[in-house]
Amino acid sequence: MVAGRIGAVVALAAALVPHAARAGHQPPADAPPHLENTAPSIDVLIGRFLGALTAKDRRALQRLRVNQREYIDVIMPGSIEPGKERRTFPEDKAQYFWGVLNEKSVYSEIALLNGYGGRKYKVETVTWAKGVKQFDGYTGYAQLRLTVRDEKGDAHEIDTGSVAEIAGRYKFISYVRD
Repeated sequence: MVAGRIGAVVALAAALVPHAARAGHQPPADAPPHLENTAPSIDVLIGRFLGALTAKDRRALQRLRVNQREYIDVIMPGSIEPGKERRTFPEDKAQYFWGVLNEKSVYSEIALLNGYGGRKYKVETVTWAKGVKQFDGYTGYAQLRLTVRDEKGDAHEIDTGSVAEIAGRYKFISYVRD
């Protein structure tokens, strides 16, 4: 009888642990959403981006942009005007949207490394081709356009994706330029 109760308690605990673990990682409802591995400014983020290009470091480029959970849990639901009701997406649709964005970003990373990798750059101008927009929970900086000069003095225009700013911290959403 005792063994049966212990087994039931263990089974119940095992069933609750994943829920408790998820619940333990949820920020309070009034806390701003959180992204990992962010930069304290746009300038620092761009510096890290150019550093990854110089080093031809694809993994570093990937760390500079949102991951799957950040995109699905923070960016997608917050991609609305402030004050509007947040959207919810079934997990399969959220996974699909992430998959499309991630695949395009991966190809963009490869193109960026092939086109600009291995050289050191100095930033001359930073513009946002599609502007800056406030969303519910973050500010979006759309379509980064960098004018840079390499160590030989040659000018280059590097066009890439968008950046999210949450509570003064910055991270690429994607490297997709459209």
